[in-house]
Amino acid sequence: MAKGWFRDLFLSRPLGSSRRAETAGASAEQGSPVFLTPAAIASFPVACAVVKAVPYLLHQLDAGIPDNKWSLLITALPIGFVIFWQNVSGSNKPKDLGTWIQLTVIGCVNTLFLWAVAYGVNLSELWKAIGS
Repeated sequence: MAKGWFRDLFLSRPLGSSRRAETAGASAEQGSPVFLTPAAIASFPVACAVVKAVPYLLHQLDAGIPDNKWSLLITALPIGFVIFWQNVSGSNKPKDLGTWIQLTVIGCVNTLFLWAVAYGVNLSELWKAIGS
């Protein structure tokens, strides 16, 4: 498999560019990390399911391992980090400090959303409370 297959799940590519064109040495435009591609939209529920399932399965294997909000957060952190790292590594590496800070904040918020959804926080109620 190609080296950047996981990163390709989180990149939006312009129409007309293909993996074949890139490997052939053609000058294809680089993808840009976005959250609203079909692959990214599909990856969020999968990541949430993993965040929810890992602590549950570990608790089933050993009752001493808690299945609570903290174990969900501990599971969400490395998953969020992997997603963040895939978006900022390689050719998508930010060039300046401001972009690094922006992307780090977005990565932290996305990780907190992973945790919140797995924990069962009703995000629509949260937004209503923030808005009022």
